[in-house]
Amino acid sequence: MKDIRIITGKPIIPPPDTVNALFAGTHTAPDVSGITELYDRLLPKLKIHTLPKAALCIQERKNILHSDHYNPDALLLCAMLTIGSSIQRLIDRYAADGDPLAASLLNAMADSCLFAWEEQLHSAMLTLCREKNCGILRRLELPSDLPMHTQKAVFEALDADRTLGLSLTEGYMLSPEKSMSLIFELDELAPKKVPRHDCGKCRHPRCGFHSSVNLQIEQIRTDGTHTSPRTISCKKGSRLFDVLQEHRIPISADCGGAGTCGKCGVTVRSGSVGVSPEDKLIFSEAELNQGMRLACSIRLEHDLSVLIPQAEETAFQILKGRTSYVPLAEQARYAPGSYGIAIDIGTTTIAFALLDLHTGICAASHTAINSCRAFGTDVIRRIQASNEGKKDQLQKTIQKDLLRGIDALLNQCPAQTIRLQKIVIAANTVMLHLLRGYSCEGFCRYPFSPVTLEREVLSFTEAFGASFDAGTPDVILLPGISAFVGADITAGLSKLSTRARNGSCLFLDLGTNGELALFDNHRLFTASTAAGPVFEGGNIRWGTGSIPGAIANVSIGEEGPSVCTVADMPPIGICGTGVIETVSELLSAEIIDKTGKLKEAYFEKGYPLANTMSGKTILFTQRDIREVQMAKAAIRAGIEILLLTAGISCDKIEQVFLAGGFGYYLNIPKAASVGILPKKLVSKTTAAGNTSLTGALFYLAKQTDAVLSELAADAVDVPLAADKHFQELYLSHMEFEKIT
Repeated sequence: MKDIRIITGKPIIPPPDTVNALFAGTHTAPDVSGITELYDRLLPKLKIHTLPKAALCIQERKNILHSDHYNPDALLLCAMLTIGSSIQRLIDRYAADGDPLAASLLNAMADSCLFAWEEQLHSAMLTLCREKNCGILRRLELPSDLPMHTQKAVFEALDADRTLGLSLTEGYMLSPEKSMSLIFELDELAPKKVPRHDCGKCRHPRCGFHSSVNLQIEQIRTDGTHTSPRTISCKKGSRLFDVLQEHRIPISADCGGAGTCGKCGVTVRSGSVGVSPEDKLIFSEAELNQGMRLACSIRLEHDLSVLIPQAEETAFQILKGRTSYVPLAEQARYAPGSYGIAIDIGTTTIAFALLDLHTGICAASHTAINSCRAFGTDVIRRIQASNEGKKDQLQKTIQKDLLRGIDALLNQCPAQTIRLQKIVIAANTVMLHLLRGYSCEGFCRYPFSPVTLEREVLSFTEAFGASFDAGTPDVILLPGISAFVGADITAGLSKLSTRARNGSCLFLDLGTNGELALFDNHRLFTASTAAGPVFEGGNIRWGTGSIPGAIANVSIGEEGPSVCTVADMPPIGICGTGVIETVSELLSAEIIDKTGKLKEAYFEKGYPLANTMSGKTILFTQRDIREVQMAKAAIRAGIEILLLTAGISCDKIEQVFLAGGFGYYLNIPKAASVGILPKKLVSKTTAAGNTSLTGALFYLAKQTDAVLSELAADAVDVPLAADKHFQELYLSHMEFEKIT
């Protein structure tokens, strides 16, 4: 039986100096006069609404940390303490009643009570340690020393739901809010005193004991209206871009905050911010005078108010699975009311489909933007972010996206009783590693060594870090082929007909990581090439996703350019298909030569395509053309390396399948004119749609384990970086062919 000590305290009078420090760190109103009087008025209510209570126990380390790196039998002192839920309701009531000053001060007083309650418990902690003949070696802080999921192990060790009436959120946070957990490492030779909290390790953005600044954020919608202001307290010296990431406020960032893409522009409304060299490269003198700056170049040294563009996630033109019915194999058929979910996690977008496992009918679908794009639009930048300490942040981001998508999917069938049996996920290898919280160190150098490429079967909680009340579905992560040819490609290939797989066909997924596969008489060759995000509008000066107003089609005649936009809205930028069509038309009009050089009149500033509603000119620049050249050369060289490896010519190819949203909307003849595809393959090329999602659906319907395993095992992955011919072919395809 567990030896859990439960301690109930008396009402606590919060120390005024602690209250002042905490209050100064969170309160933003300019007039703070009368605080002492307000403190005295709130103190009686604070006493009534706080109930200090704590639970303590000593556990073996292996029960809490599950670590192989330390002595598993070593002891830890675990504690959880709370002052109850009533005080938070009172704080919320003041805020709802329009008294933010009282709410802020009462919040600081409650936090001060919680800290004072810990101090009162030190004697009880030391008593428990003496019983084990131990001292306290060190204090282990969450999340700086230990991951946040450790809090779950402490919660369970203390039976905190029973002993303290606490609960744990899906993000491992304690509820009620005015609660905390403590973990101390014990040792026989350690001193008999309790280490205090180390402010140097603290990541709490609102802690008033740190030097902090207040950041006020408003977002501007595409219709010109503004969201309500939001205030965040953050550490002095923080980078604005990092603060926005931490608080999951989406902002464009093709370069992941490296200062090269110029997409993370914000407008400073109040406060002083200098002009960085990067700002000068991106913004005009007039724009700088209006307060425009790059979020990645702003250091928060003083209170600041900024206006940022709101990401219109729901407006993206995302390719859903177009399958409405999937014939069920008998072994995959379940009782009525049973469903499965197929998910395709793309680098930029995520697609969901709900399949009735009794009838084979697709009952619902949903699409969303992959919020990991805030860490960079390509997987390379996300790998870098993960290896630089943002692994947990990336995992929580993708888990939250998937949970929201699953919820949105199920909400489309509110009248039905749904028993979820399976969730099947197809994604590239990097995104699956981020979802699982695996290290991405193996993706950094050749030979690349991912943690796993195998199929994984997980519980809902293991996969998403949350509980689920509509069944106990298995979550199946499909197998991949290599570090950069992942489960999304395996799923897509499994969907191809037996005839296609037994003949000679080419499969291309032209996303941020260009994946290629070649079937030739039962043989399968695969490769991946770093095409970059150009095909999705990334790394293009006026590039954008497929949202209303994105230029998607371009023609250039004698009177100049004519453009068509997504949803026929006023132009705001250029999406991937528009980028390819622009280059094709510039070639046809001889505005660029075979080397990609723009005519002198447009060389410095770029070729004008259209004007925005605000009067800005959308330009296609020389640098944009170079980005297209590098991307198309990488794809074309990759295709030729696969043909050389298989020992066949282009003439033998019977079919070409273009997978993904970019391929679906792409003008294939114009893609060939740019040089992405050999021209002789144009008539053999078809858009295959979202093959990753369709492949995941077919796995649900047919349990295609054998096919997937065979594909993964038999594939010959060709490492292009190590191929002696790749660089030569890449350089040869940088130039454009003359359009006839």
